[in-house]
Amino acid sequence: MGETTTNSQEFKSKFAEFVHKYIQDSIVRADQKCTIFFTFILFTFLYIFDRLKLPISEIKSDPYILVFFLLVIILLAISIIFSFLTIFPKLGGSSDNLIYWESILVSNNKEAYYEKLNNKPFEELLKLKIINCYELSLICRQKYRNLKKSIFFAVCGVVSFMFLQLYLIIFNVSSG
Repeated sequence: MGETTTNSQEFKSKFAEFVHKYIQDSIVRADQKCTIFFTFILFTFLYIFDRLKLPISEIKSDPYILVFFLLVIILLAISIIFSFLTIFPKLGGSSDNLIYWESILVSNNKEAYYEKLNNKPFEELLKLKIINCYELSLICRQKYRNLKKSIFFAVCGVVSFMFLQLYLIIFNVSSG
């Protein structure tokens, strides 16, 4: 019976480690995708301002140009905001968890943290790791939701810019 319990604990521990690593890797991938996409959005902004060399008076004089111009700027700005939210999700972990860095620093010093950790039985530590997996999953879900929103608003911004360029070409308005 003792060997079965040990095998069961070992399996649970390895499974929790696998899930933890998988979720951590997913979070890292979301951050990497967001960083690449954020760079794309910034270059799109630069391209738009370089490409669209209209005087302010001309933008203000034509309501269609003004609406499309503002729409492009607003949509790309919203996309940037969701990119930031992807990198910095606002979800708090458990304050009593021994895994999060903020929770670790609640201990007065490293020896106190060691004692707190060392006094926990295996099952309780495993439970903390599994709870951490769940909390990381919440963070991961929020990151990917924000990334999708960022991509959506950026695509809408680029499409709006293309409509603006089309309008400028059709009505022969001079730009860049």
